[in-house]
Amino acid sequence: MANRFLKVIAAMAGINDVVNTEPPTLKSQLVTTHTARRSAATNLRLQGASLKTIADLGGWKNIQVLQLYLRASGLESAKIAGDLDFFK
Repeated sequence: MANRFLKVIAAMAGINDVVNTEPPTLKSQLVTTHTARRSAATNLRLQGASLKTIADLGGWKNIQVLQLYLRASGLESAKIAGDLDFFK
């Protein structure tokens, strides 16, 4: 149910660009609690938040796991992509 509500919130926030998938899909329909958690952690880190702060806010009990999570999220790619119009 949380994912369903999150998709509605994303649509209300205007995250309605069409993603070139088969079939074409609205970005808001791709949002899940997992993508929201990963995006929040990545964005906090990009803004300079400490790993401890991110771990506390996101519920990670182990900072090493969080570091793996951020590495898997493509933090360096996110830094580059942040300047692309697609993500604005």
